[in-house]
Amino acid sequence: MAAGIITTGTFPKLLLPGIRELFGLEYAQLPKVHERVYDKLSSEKNFEEILELAGVGLATAKTEGAMISYDSAKQGITQRFVHTVYGKGMLLTREAIEDNQYLALSQVMVREIAKSLVHAKDTIAANIFNRAFNASYTFADGKVLCATDHVVATGGTFKNRLTTAADLSETSLEQAIIDIYDLVGPDGLKIDVTPRELLVPHNLIFDAHRLLKSELRPNTANNDANAAKDMGMISEIIPWRRLTDTDAWFILTDAKPGRVTFQRREPMMDSENDFDTQNAKFIGTERYSMGVADTRSVFGTAGA
Repeated sequence: MAAGIITTGTFPKLLLPGIRELFGLEYAQLPKVHERVYDKLSSEKNFEEILELAGVGLATAKTEGAMISYDSAKQGITQRFVHTVYGKGMLLTREAIEDNQYLALSQVMVREIAKSLVHAKDTIAANIFNRAFNASYTFADGKVLCATDHVVATGGTFKNRLTTAADLSETSLEQAIIDIYDLVGPDGLKIDVTPRELLVPHNLIFDAHRLLKSELRPNTANNDANAAKDMGMISEIIPWRRLTDTDAWFILTDAKPGRVTFQRREPMMDSENDFDTQNAKFIGTERYSMGVADTRSVFGTAGA
């Protein structure tokens, strides 16, 4: 018997009358948070590359009669996105389909495969943030997603991580926003990058709400205005239950191209019957890659 095949023995109770109710397959599913975090792009190639270019630096003074200063553009890092096929299949015997008295098994299995693909995609997307501080997962410049020493193409570094890791608080949030406003581009010049959303694990949703929704400063008796709220610094709180570090938090910025999903093939369901065994095969696949093209689109800290 093939591994993973669903037979009449898999759900023997479904062959008999008397079951009042079934449960386990109808829970509400988690939202597709990756669709709010990543920009979806299409692709028609085996892989996609996003190349960083650095323009010229600051203009310099020219004295009368002297030669003007010449500068050159420069190629920076190249981030490659290799598309991967993700899939799941199920195999049912003809007897299992015919003899169960409660479920249209083929329809149920197709729905379960589709659910598996959605869970996989959201988990893969979340893991990019779960590994944001893990030295085993680096980007094109050899640094982790959130680092204090990302490479600037024309020399120097920039940071998209608090210098000193800190839990989510008024002070740490304000410092992160200040650091985002200090970001420089590949040419070393200041750039206009704006903080947009606060991405947090569900463990921090109450703290995040108090920080960004309170009329006055949170966690203090001072009657000061809540500066982050009044100035509209963060437009939205995005809780993600797939984030595994309970005190890590991130700010998503509007740097482009930032967090991207390249969809090479949309989800597809295929089915066929094996002639010799009469088993029914159901397979669901999709092909994509996802990641962060420009690390300036994320600012994070692992928490204290």
